[in-house]
Amino acid sequence: AQQVRMYILGMKALYNMDISKSSILYLDHNHEIIVESSGSIMDDLIRQLESFLLSIERSDFVPKEGRMCKDCVYNEFCQDALISSK
Repeated sequence: AQQVRMYILGMKALYNMDISKSSILYLDHNHEIIVESSGSIMDDLIRQLESFLLSIERSDFVPKEGRMCKDCVYNEFCQDALISSK
């Protein structure tokens, strides 16, 4: 749902579009999930994204070891990935 909300922010920023409804549709199962995007939810997302960006700019972005490490293009530079592969 967060990814859909980020798309909504992008549409607003790039095209000045106000999106009032969004959803994820799983075609294989004919199942729709409505993605809430009220003002407070979007404000929280913006604050979270700003915090992430600030952390990255300050080099205060700590990687988390996880199942995606083995496929990450940065794993040769990441101490966590090197430790987990031993």
